[in-house]
Amino acid sequence: MISLIVSKGQEIVDSEKLAEIKEEISKNFKAGDKLNSFSIESVSIILSDDIGGGYKEGDECEVISGDSLSYTEELLGYKFTVSPFAFFQVNTNVFEKMLNEIATFLNINEQTIVFDVCCGTGAIGICLSKKAKKVVGFELIEAAVENARLNVALNKDTIEAGKCEYFAGRAEVTMPDVARQYSGNWRENVTNDTGHTIVGIVDPPRSGLHKDVLKAIRTCKGLDRLVYVSCNAQS
Repeated sequence: MISLIVSKGQEIVDSEKLAEIKEEISKNFKAGDKLNSFSIESVSIILSDDIGGGYKEGDECEVISGDSLSYTEELLGYKFTVSPFAFFQVNTNVFEKMLNEIATFLNINEQTIVFDVCCGTGAIGICLSKKAKKVVGFELIEAAVENARLNVALNKDTIEAGKCEYFAGRAEVTMPDVARQYSGNWRENVTNDTGHTIVGIVDPPRSGLHKDVLKAIRTCKGLDRLVYVSCNAQS
């Protein structure tokens, strides 16, 4: 999948120039073409108001070549829908090795409840769900939570019903109430069992975690162990 970001703010790119860009893209990249050992699934263009090259969900996105804005990726036997607005680790070989290391460090087993903080579209938690008792994801962006739920549905033959649960909103607000539910007994409609442990995974944006989220994690009742995943160690 190739997505080109075009800054259209402040009349940097007018309609004539945009048409030229689209034509040039179409000449050089088409769905089905091969790039080395990779096949192009789709080609799209994102029109952003950010002159710095950034983009956000809700920006206009147009398919230049291909049938869809998204495609399906496999990771550790699970399927995921990847779109231009969904954050997904593209180096799947390294990502799979990292997931195995996370599972080992957290000692995830059938008595483990996994808190997936900044879960995005749910890739980490879903991949670790097989060994865990429960995966609970927390994510600020509502659309990402919807994508996470869709990814769970995409793997309905592999993931037990109710095994993965997601909450949209600020983690520092949603996580304490959820933690209280799981730090003691299970809820009434779930097996009453006090032998479980809560572990956490955090995979925040490059800017790192907000201080309020850090405080919520440090004071989270029952959270026994945490893995911090980051592509920017300085944060």
